[in-house]
Amino acid sequence: MLKIKDNMTDGCDSESHTFKECISQAQQKIDLLVKQGEGECAKDTSPPTTPPFAILDAMIEPYFSSINPHFPIWQKEKFICMATTLRQSPPSERDLASIICCNNLILMAMSADSLCSNRGESMHNRQGTKVSSIEFDMIAGFLANARRAVQNIDQLVSPRLINVQALLSLVCHIIFAPT
Repeated sequence: MLKIKDNMTDGCDSESHTFKECISQAQQKIDLLVKQGEGECAKDTSPPTTPPFAILDAMIEPYFSSINPHFPIWQKEKFICMATTLRQSPPSERDLASIICCNNLILMAMSADSLCSNRGESMHNRQGTKVSSIEFDMIAGFLANARRAVQNIDQLVSPRLINVQALLSLVCHIIFAPT
């Protein structure tokens, strides 16, 4: 994890202040994850929980329209099929990798929207309304679920595409998570 952080600025030839600011924020978030991994994260070894399907349904379109074109992890049709299968499965038979993918899609979509909303100095979103602290509380809940996924990462080592996608999405939420 620390090696990823150090390599983020290597090869960064961009003079863009915004780009450098994003790299700095990502490095800070990696530092936070490493510190949390040493403390509170190690305490909760329960598996991640299935995210609310109503929130998942609301986040699919924003994710695929704004984030996936820049960093494609899933194909929209296959993701919807996977989410439908997860929804129809009994709780005892739900696939951990599918749960993680759904959680992280929500997390990335909400976090990216929150990041865009906070780019200015004020706490206003694109429509000019104040960003709710409820959004930040929800993001915190999905981050806690992602931390539980990290604690159960050993269950994602079998060679399946969904496992790779789950692992990749865990790394991506570091980039999009708000500070």
